[in-house]
Amino acid sequence: MNRWFGWSAAALTLGLAGGTTARGEAPTYHGEVVRILQKHCQDCHRPGQVAPFSLLNYEQARKRASDMVTVTEQHKMPPWHASTHEGGPFRDARVMSESEIATLTKWAEADCPEGSPALAPEARHWDSSWALGTPDLVVKPSEVYTLDADGDVEIRVLVIPSGLTEGR
Repeated sequence: MNRWFGWSAAALTLGLAGGTTARGEAPTYHGEVVRILQKHCQDCHRPGQVAPFSLLNYEQARKRASDMVTVTEQHKMPPWHASTHEGGPFRDARVMSESEIATLTKWAEADCPEGSPALAPEARHWDSSWALGTPDLVVKPSEVYTLDADGDVEIRVLVIPSGLTEGR
């Protein structure tokens, strides 16, 4: 087998396994983009979480492609307010690599090709709606406090009983 054929077969295998696309080809949702969204976006961009829309499937991502490019290139998303240059490295830092941002950009510029669903990884599943896992204790106020939409802002200290009988 000649050397060219061996390298071509390896590149084709990487492409079919969901690796990076061949030089000059646009990334696809199922080949590359969904992996980035699973790693950096879906913890918040799913039903019941803090983000205002979901990014769990192709149509949702395609609809928001230009927004994703804008906020990731500006490093507004994923949100990470600690420095990426001082201190650290930090565990669980929510920062996209430049190559991941470039992949999203190339995908959007190519008009968001879907690619083959056979290349997609399994959909993510969460054990609970809590991003860091179910907490040991959840405390809730005994009465509702409504903040008026206008007027003076009052500083309030709300004491919420925990029910704990020892220090924690």
